[in-house]
Amino acid sequence: MTPLRRRLALYGLMFACVVGAVAVNGKGDTASDSVSEAVAAPRPQQKRVAPAPQPAARQLDMAKLDRTFLAGRGVDPFGVKVWTAAPAPVTAVVPVVPAAPSAPPLPFTFAGKLETEPGKWIIYLAKGTQSFALSPGDTFDSNYRFDGIENGRLAIVYLPLTTKQFLPLGTENSERK
Repeated sequence: MTPLRRRLALYGLMFACVVGAVAVNGKGDTASDSVSEAVAAPRPQQKRVAPAPQPAARQLDMAKLDRTFLAGRGVDPFGVKVWTAAPAPVTAVVPVVPAAPSAPPLPFTFAGKLETEPGKWIIYLAKGTQSFALSPGDTFDSNYRFDGIENGRLAIVYLPLTTKQFLPLGTENSERK
């Protein structure tokens, strides 16, 4: 569609809208006729009515309008304002002492024990899919050493810190070495 045809179609559409608006109004009066009739029509006389008195609950409490609360705080609403931040108070820097290193929790579970000779045991531990068969003094998982059974618990030493940790056997009646 060329620009000339588009413009003609737009003008035709606008003309159709105006004709439709006049047809809906039904009178065919122009805007100037309706304005002149509105201006020429006499206005009815309106009587002024005095406002009704308001009940006591709607009257203002004048005591609440007092602004003494500003004076009590020492605030001057017209005084000079400082918009910069106050300097932070100087406090002594206390060095943070790091906590003493500790051994991580044992990642092993007790899987069982086997008596090879009277008084000699092989202890089985599991860690995920790995399993370990241990005798006292054996080093395993590159960071741990099995020391034996103490008070019904397995004594395991974490070698990087030489910290002794205990793992419960899970049975009441266990052999002690």
